[in-house]
Parts: sequence; C-alpha cells; structure tokens
Amino acid sequence: MGRRRRRKVTPVKVRRSIPKVFRCPKCDNESLVATETGTGENGEKEFILKCGVCGFTQKVTVNKNQQAVDAYNKLVDIIAGLARSI
Repeated sequence: MGRRRRRKVTPVKVRRSIPKVFRCPKCDNESLVATETGTGENGEKEFILKCGVCGFTQKVTVNKNQQAVDAYNKLVDIIAGLARSI
C-alpha cells in the first residue's frame, strides 16, 4: 500500500521595493516623505522632502531619470556637505 502523495511546497520569493518613507537626517525618525512637485528647467524633476515629526522641509532637484530615493540621497549628501556646488 502506498502513502498519500504530499503536495509540493514552493518557497515564496520576497520582492524588495523602493521605500516610500525615509529616515529624517535631522530628527532620525522614519517620517520623511518625498513628493514630486513637477519638472524644473532642463526637464529635471523637483521633489519636496518633508518630515512629519520635526517639520524639516527641503526642495531638491534631480535628473529626469531619477526617483524619490535619489532625491533623498542627494538631500543626505547636502546635509553632510558632500554635494558638489554648481
């Protein structure tokens, strides 16, 4: 006599996504949100990064191919003093 055949369990693959909320460089809370305000000169994107806890607000311009996470990285570079002056 044979046993009942067991169902094959397939592992679930977790897909990582780009974050929507970032860590504020001023107050260190995970409450910084980047909202796209439109396009600036030369077709560049403009983002406003605003913290919901401390009220920190900064306007950042990035290339047209970049996303909110790139605007956040540029903000961190500006705060750390690593951004190039144009």
